[in-house]
Amino acid sequence: MATKDVMEQLRLVSGPLEPALQLPLRECILRLLDDKNSDVSTMAVKCLSQLCQKFAQEHIAFVVDKLADMIVEPAKDASRDVVTDGLRALVASVDDAAGAIMAPRLVQSLLRGLTHKDKREEIDTEMACLTIVKNVRAQQRARSKGESGRRRAREVLQW
Repeated sequence: MATKDVMEQLRLVSGPLEPALQLPLRECILRLLDDKNSDVSTMAVKCLSQLCQKFAQEHIAFVVDKLADMIVEPAKDASRDVVTDGLRALVASVDDAAGAIMAPRLVQSLLRGLTHKDKREEIDTEMACLTIVKNVRAQQRARSKGESGRRRAREVLQW
């Protein structure tokens, strides 16, 4: 219930959160992602996508890195679908400045999921990684126009 209350309060905040609140909120919600109750982790992912709209870029980058690690980590396969959905929502919700910082890091992290050796986890991990990379590319295409946008997209997607 507390996560839902945080989400309700976030709707009332215009602009970024105070810097002193960003780190504790980030850490608290990220801890909830590891909860065994899927309802709790689902609510935490929804809250993260809302929170990141109010975060400074360094906090957004940290959250994206953490979510990408959870997707490619074989031990986290139970929460992979929830985290993938959350990362897709986050990719869609960040502004251009944060997206420019986040996209290359995210793609590099997800490449690890495409090159792992555990065959049992391989298909689920690869599908999750490819889904997110596709969403990153679609966001860039929607936000970028002309040759400069295509050049920027190629730079992000360089393997």
